[in-house]
Amino acid sequence: GIHNEVSSAASEETLFREDSELATVWLVYTKLIGLPYLWRVLSSTLYEISLVANQQIIRKQSILLDATSYEIDTHRLINKSSNTNPTSSTSSSHSSSVSSSPQQEQFVNLLHLKLAAQSMFNKIKKSYFPIELAKILNVLKFAVQSKFPHVRKEILANFVFLRFICL
Repeated sequence: GIHNEVSSAASEETLFREDSELATVWLVYTKLIGLPYLWRVLSSTLYEISLVANQQIIRKQSILLDATSYEIDTHRLINKSSNTNPTSSTSSSHSSSVSSSPQQEQFVNLLHLKLAAQSMFNKIKKSYFPIELAKILNVLKFAVQSKFPHVRKEILANFVFLRFICL
C-alpha cells in the first residue's frame, strides 16, 4: 500500500504522480468520504467567490470599474485593458479617468486571490477533518518521513492538495 508506493518512488517529485493502484483507491475513497466534507466546509465560500467573480462590469462616468477579480495572468489583463478601455489616448486634462496598469491590477487581484484562499484555509482549519482520512494521512506521514524527511510537510501538502482538494 502506502509504504510500497513511498519506498518505490525514485524521488519526492515523482511520489504519487503516477496513476497507481493506490492512487485509484485513494481517489475512490476520497470521493466517498472527502467530497461530502469538502462540500460542507467550502461550498458557501466557493459560492461567494463565484458570485464576486461573475459580477457584471459597472459603467460609471464612462469609466469601467471591474468587480473583484482573481485574474493574475498579465497577458489576459493586458488584453482585457486594451479591449475595454473607453478612454482615448488624447484625453483632455479636465476629464476624470482612473487607469491602472496590468501589473497594478495583477497585484490587487493577487491580494483578492490570497484572501479567498485564506478564507478557505481558515474554514478547513476550523472544521472537523474526517477521521478516516486523517488516519490514512498519518500512515502516509510516517512512510514519507522515513524516506524523505527533509520534505515531509511539502509532500503531505502536495498530496492533500493534488489528490484530495483537486479531485
